[in-house]
Amino acid sequence: RPPVPPREKLVLPSRLVAQSIKNVNDTPFVKWLRSLPWDAPQRARIDQVLWLYCVGADPNGWSVFWQVNEQKQVLNGKLMKYRPDGHRDKGEDDVARGRKPYTTDWVHSRLKRKKNPTDPWPNPDLFNPDKQEEHYTFFGMHLLDRYPKATINVVESEKTAIICAIAYGSLDYNLWMACGGKTMLSNERMEPLFSRHRHVVLYPDSDGMDDWAEWIKLLNQPDLTIQREFFTRYYKPELDGPKADIADILIRWMCETNEGRPHYTHKEVQTVADIIIATPALEQLIDRNQVPGAIAEGEPFYTLTPLQQQLRDAIESNKKKLYSKPDGNE
Repeated sequence: RPPVPPREKLVLPSRLVAQSIKNVNDTPFVKWLRSLPWDAPQRARIDQVLWLYCVGADPNGWSVFWQVNEQKQVLNGKLMKYRPDGHRDKGEDDVARGRKPYTTDWVHSRLKRKKNPTDPWPNPDLFNPDKQEEHYTFFGMHLLDRYPKATINVVESEKTAIICAIAYGSLDYNLWMACGGKTMLSNERMEPLFSRHRHVVLYPDSDGMDDWAEWIKLLNQPDLTIQREFFTRYYKPELDGPKADIADILIRWMCETNEGRPHYTHKEVQTVADIIIATPALEQLIDRNQVPGAIAEGEPFYTLTPLQQQLRDAIESNKKKLYSKPDGNE
C-alpha cells in the first residue's frame, strides 16, 4: 500500500475575518462588553481592541475569535455562544428540551459539514479534510511582532484576553493572548514565543494554578513564569467564584470603584485643578491612594483612579494656559 501523502495545512482566506468583523457589535458578548463600567480611556479602547484581535460574529450572533498565527495566516476560528449577561451559553435550554448542547464550534468544523444547510457559513468549499489539516494557535498570536518589546501574558479564555487588553491598555508593554483552556498549553503552540525569546507570564484560572505550575517545570524555559501573587493578593473566592480568572477580579474592581462614586462636572474638575496649581504641595496628594492598574514584567503596579487622572490632565492643561505667552509660545 503506498504511503498516505501528508495533508496541507488549512489556511483560510482573510476575507472570512473581514466579513465577520462587520457584525461584531450585534453579538450578545460585545453588547455586554460595552455595558461594563469602564472608565473613559478604557471605553475608548474597546473598538480598537476588538479590531486588533480580530473578533467577529457569525450570522446567528455567535462570537468568532479568529486564530491567526505569527505569519498572519488565518488558521481557524473559535465560535462561542454568549448570553446577554456575558457568561458563555452552556446549552441549558437545549438540555431542558432533551437535546445535546450546541454552544461552541470551530470554523473548520462548520466548513467540513458543508452538506448541512443549517450551518450558517457562506464558504462551504474552502476545506477538504482529505487534503487539508486544521491547525491551531493562540488567540492574539498575530500581534506578536507588532509589539516586539511587550511581555506576553497568557490567559485561558479569549474573553479574558479581550477584557485585559481593554482594562490595561499599553499593548506595547503588555500583550494578552489566550490559549483556549486549561489543557491547551503545548510546547508547539508556545514555540513562536520561545523562539523569539519573549518574556511570557501565565495567568491561569484559579483552579488551574497547580497544573500550569507543573507544566512550567517540565518545559524549563528561563523566560516563562507564572503569576501567583496577583491571585494571592486579590482573589476573593466568595466574590469572584471558585473558578475565577483575572477578568473576574478586574470586573469586580470596576464595579466596586464605580459603585457610589460621585461624578464631577468639567467645571468642578477645572476649579480643583486651579486650587492645586496655586498650592503645589497638594499636587503630591494625587499620586497617593492609587489602585492596582497595569502589569509590568508580570507584577502589578499602581496607577491613578479615573478622577485622579482627570485632575492630572486638567492640571497639565491649566498650567500650559497659565504659563503660555500671549503669542501662544511657551
